[in-house]
Amino acid sequence: MNIKFHYKIEDFPVYENNLIFYQNIWLKILRESLGYKQLLFEFEKEGKSLYISGSIIDIGWFKIFYSNMPYGGFCGDYSFFEKAIHYFEKQLKEEKIDRIYITRNFLNEFPILSGFKREFAYHTVLFFDKEGLDAYKKACKYKINTQIRRAKREGLELKKITGKNNIDDYYKMYAATIRRKKGNLYWNKTFFKLIPEMLPDKYSIFYAMFGDEPTAGIMLIKSKDIVHYFIGASNDKYLLKRPNDFLLYHAIEESIKEGFKSFDFMLTDSNDKNLLWFKEKWGSKTFIFDKFYKDLCNPFKSNVFDCLYKLYSSRAAKRLLLCCKQK
Repeated sequence: MNIKFHYKIEDFPVYENNLIFYQNIWLKILRESLGYKQLLFEFEKEGKSLYISGSIIDIGWFKIFYSNMPYGGFCGDYSFFEKAIHYFEKQLKEEKIDRIYITRNFLNEFPILSGFKREFAYHTVLFFDKEGLDAYKKACKYKINTQIRRAKREGLELKKITGKNNIDDYYKMYAATIRRKKGNLYWNKTFFKLIPEMLPDKYSIFYAMFGDEPTAGIMLIKSKDIVHYFIGASNDKYLLKRPNDFLLYHAIEESIKEGFKSFDFMLTDSNDKNLLWFKEKWGSKTFIFDKFYKDLCNPFKSNVFDCLYKLYSSRAAKRLLLCCKQK
């Protein structure tokens, strides 16, 4: 088996995939915004190739290989999958990687990873085939249209941004939303700067405006056949005006008119049933999204990392950090 390792983004081979998240331009955005070292493994045997790309998250004493966000995993021919996994783990040990994360979605059904632990989330998609459109129209008739009429009566209007525009305001709304929900701010300001620079025709932002003030917004990322509902943001004082229903309705309608084959609501935590219900009410289908992980270091080191991460992610720790910043 011939194995190649690519450390420079410009060395990455171009391989066909409909999802933008597997393409070189997306990997470059991740590298330049999050600062992670990019690594791609190319396994080749008898003219067939299997790829896995990911980021090395290095916090000093603990290193993680994470298949690229949000839909990382393997691409290519799976006929020599088990041998490739063996070499893959061996190489990561030489890189002194402590933990591996690899994700699998319904579009990328590679075999089960033996020896890996498994977690899951939900992946919800609205398909624009006959069955999907019938379900969507039925949902609009009995659920959605009432909310859209209410939003219009409340005075909401649609504003769309695309192309090489400054989207700092959307980053601020996103950051405020994450802080309000006590979440982790994953996508940084540089990421929002690079999206319009590198993907001017592959993204759009919809705002639900009340006068001159945005009540909520959604960022869409466009693959060849799929529109991805990538990041949502909102102002909680306007939630009763139903801005989220208003935005999604217009985003889905535009996706249908532009000829896309599906609308991807993306991932939902396995414990968040309310959000899952919101995504499914549009007539969409839900699939299991697997996250496989394996520790390559000793168990004590992994346990220490997990304990520290839980402490960092806890609400008490976030309140303490907020108090320190205010002082």
